Amino acid sequence: MKIIDTHFHIWDKNDISWVQNAPTRLQRDFSFDEYLGEFSKSDFLGGVYVEINANNPSQESAKMFSFQHKKLLALCLATIGGASFREVLHTKPSGYCLGSEFKKTINLVNANDLMFEVCINEDELSNFSKIAKEFKSGIIFNHFANIKDFSGEDSLRQIAKKENIYMKLSCQDDFILGKDYSKLLDMAFNIFGESRICFGSNYPVSELKPNEWIRIIENHFKSDDLKEKIFYLNAKEIYKIKEI
Repeated sequence: MKIIDTHFHIWDKNDISWVQNAPTRLQRDFSFDEYLGEFSKSDFLGGVYVEINANNPSQESAKMFSFQHKKLLALCLATIGGASFREVLHTKPSGYCLGSEFKKTINLVNANDLMFEVCINEDELSNFSKIAKEFKSGIIFNHFANIKDFSGEDSLRQIAKKENIYMKLSCQDDFILGKDYSKLLDMAFNIFGESRICFGSNYPVSELKPNEWIRIIENHFKSDDLKEKIFYLNAKEIYKIKEI
């Protein structure tokens, strides 16, 4: 089965101060070649690089613009110029998305016709639902909107009523092998439908390895047509990826 990964990171640990407080396994450099090795046994077409909350976002973007590889399919950056734009919200104080600083982000994204990628805590979904409609080009939720206890499901469902809202089936940071994630997978499918969900690994942040997460999704969804959409076709459409 063809696979496009819509959510991976690589980094030089000196570019991100937050890694100092991350699990020990993340306190090192991660290369693109190492990332590709995770998919060595798959029909892997490539991945979408997602910004890393770098100390210097402009420098990070410049580095990724200069990096050319046939399996680097698109960029989600903290500056303009990529296929989508992300500002990390899960580390911000409650209500931040309703304030004037985030309004600047909304205006920037709209002015450049960009998709906005949302990494947010579950308890902030009710606040985000109040301003989600202001994003004109659309929204891509990361990591099941970090839903844990499903208290934010109603807010997510409300936001998803707009057609250009998507959900990455990307691992949350604390996903591990052996736990049951079927409720989250069912929630995403029931809310977003078969054409607005796509595979993401969240490599290397999630402890769950890409091949392990692929198997979990393959075993959960039985339809081959649906799996083709999740692993390949939907990502092509969302990120406007040309034929590979």
